[in-house]
Amino acid sequence: MGAIVADGSFYGEVCRSRRVTDLVLAETQYPAGAVVPMHAHESPLLCFVVRGAFQEESRGHRRTLGRGSVLFHPRDEPHAHRFDVPRTRCFSVVLGPCWLGEVSPVEGTRLSGPSDHSRGRLPWLGRQLHEEFGRGEQASLLVLEGLLLTVLGELTRRNQRPDSGRAAWVNRARELVEAQLRQPFRLTRLAAQLGVHPAHLSRTFRHAFGESLSAYVLRRRVELAAAALADPDVPLAQVALETGFADQSHLCRSFRRVTGLTPGAWRHRR
Repeated sequence: MGAIVADGSFYGEVCRSRRVTDLVLAETQYPAGAVVPMHAHESPLLCFVVRGAFQEESRGHRRTLGRGSVLFHPRDEPHAHRFDVPRTRCFSVVLGPCWLGEVSPVEGTRLSGPSDHSRGRLPWLGRQLHEEFGRGEQASLLVLEGLLLTVLGELTRRNQRPDSGRAAWVNRARELVEAQLRQPFRLTRLAAQLGVHPAHLSRTFRHAFGESLSAYVLRRRVELAAAALADPDVPLAQVALETGFADQSHLCRSFRRVTGLTPGAWRHRR
């Protein structure tokens, strides 16, 4: 199985870290060519890929994980990493046994793994958690724990939601939406592509994914815009056009509706 990594210890260069109650939060960086041998962690671990990409080997499978990916590893789950992209940076949260036990006495069985998620709400939550951690001593413990609880809740909900019985085309619907996020969205056109009635598409999508198609499209476009706002040299009008909004005004209204902040305020906070 390899070495057991104690809570608070990490491979790679630790750029910054913080211990909050029974949690350990750390940002680590890895040079191109770095190899992390097969190992496991003393406690469950969440990892958010902040920059770059790496390959992970786990349970006989290899996968490439890029920026925005969210990983969960149960305790004692062996895995290895290889970093081919320069300055890959990861943000990890070690879930100590006392903290995780307080969340739910059965959380350990619900959060099986390993698992990775590069779409949907989890990468969005991961970015917010990382940004709050980046505030250093000014970071709010309440905000950190609140965001982390939301991440765990989303992971638990995904693990409990079976795909069996779901219409095969509804997964295809989400794939088509993702591929067309930056284009004008029309429910009738998507329904025609899938060969189903628009009303049936709308009901089935909400039942399968817990939100309406329009809410999903809006949230995902805002997530794309939030990532684009990290570059202070890109004008808001350009961000709007590149992320599926009609214009800058449409972006501002939608962004504030989802995040509670204007794009300018969001960019300033970053």
